[in-house]
Amino acid sequence: MEDGQNAPQPQLKRGFNEDTQKVLQGFFDDQAADFESVETVAREVLEDIAHTGLICYDWTHVRKVFGAVVKKTLNEFPDDKSVEDVDASIARISTTMEAMGRPPYTIQRICEIILNPKEMYYNLKKYLFAVEKLATVNYTIAVLSPDDYADQVKNLYDTLQNLREPKETEER
Repeated sequence: MEDGQNAPQPQLKRGFNEDTQKVLQGFFDDQAADFESVETVAREVLEDIAHTGLICYDWTHVRKVFGAVVKKTLNEFPDDKSVEDVDASIARISTTMEAMGRPPYTIQRICEIILNPKEMYYNLKKYLFAVEKLATVNYTIAVLSPDDYADQVKNLYDTLQNLREPKETEER
């Protein structure tokens, strides 16, 4: 095997996929939808965003997924009496995200945090504060078409691969 074959390669779980879009649309349309029924797909979408900082799915659908994941991650933290009102904090995060016509510039970091909250924050108060702070930025990014998304992801991974390859040194 060549050395390059042993190196771990960054990979998207799915990239853009029509079936994924339909799952997100169904979760968005059904107000009584159970998050557990779409959790695997939802987490894969968030993992892709966390890896690339890019988004190709309808923002209105993805932001509902954010709210569901944040609520689910609350169970990972012990009860924290210092958090005055968890519901109010979640409501502020949801309201802020819903008011945005496009994803916040900080979407990549938000995904990293909500996918692995205990790796970054040891208590609920700090976790909620971080998510809320990241959600309240004024800058947004565009939602890409599937083709533009694929092109940008390819360019991103090509750049990363070029940075990983050892540079040939000139012989003197």
